Amino acid sequence: MKKIVAIYSTPLIAATLSLSALAADGENYWMNTDRGSVAVGAFFVEESTEVRLSSDTLGTGTKFSFQDDLGFDEDSEVARISGHYRFKPRHRINFGYFNISNDATTTLLRDIQFEDTIFTAGSAVRSELDFTVMNMLYTYSFFQKPTLDLGVSTGVNLYDFDSKITAPATQTREEGDGTAPLPVLGLRVRWAFTPKFLLGASFDYFEIDKSGSEGQVIDILVAVEHQTWKNAGLGLGYNDVSIEAEDKEDRDELDWDYDGFVGYARFSF
Repeated sequence: MKKIVAIYSTPLIAATLSLSALAADGENYWMNTDRGSVAVGAFFVEESTEVRLSSDTLGTGTKFSFQDDLGFDEDSEVARISGHYRFKPRHRINFGYFNISNDATTTLLRDIQFEDTIFTAGSAVRSELDFTVMNMLYTYSFFQKPTLDLGVSTGVNLYDFDSKITAPATQTREEGDGTAPLPVLGLRVRWAFTPKFLLGASFDYFEIDKSGSEGQVIDILVAVEHQTWKNAGLGLGYNDVSIEAEDKEDRDELDWDYDGFVGYARFSF
């Protein structure tokens, strides 16, 4: 029995000592072999969307909630892709994409003016909302160690939405859409706290306050990744985003908040 224990325990002790040596040296395979990567996963998102779209003929529109007024579900599950390409040791490009599409049918409890149409209380309406989020950022790592990478980033977050409200009884339909490419500044942190586990965090921010427009974007992401295989691993993160935009001249307004957990697999090369 002692011989069997010795046979099986020797490789385990050796592996433990090797792992301890790697940790002591601060080596992390994920960071050292990572030139680029693609992460594919699911975003379990909870959102709140409020919109006001005004009219030149009817005046200031109604600010309404797609969840509270139009019956949309707050929770969604969507596919999400992100990644980066490091073209020099301290320079990389980060990118991301996901799309949220929802629809609902409900009976209005109050009048809603949406652009050039007034949908009256008691009307049965069908609503659709399609939101796409894309980003492309450049990151410069100003501090690099075997287990720690700190960087600053700048780039563009693109928010595109397309909405429709239809009253089938009267065949009345109104559509609204918009695209907002917003520049952002941010911070990036990657910390390998073991040879297999990596903690990543990012913070992106944008604010504008001019005579004709006002807006703010705050995007926070924290994730833990495990390098399960040589060039692939699993991650779990949490993303919290707040977007506020107002066009004072056209009297249009958008407040969009979303947050949720992101589960994904990352493939590096």
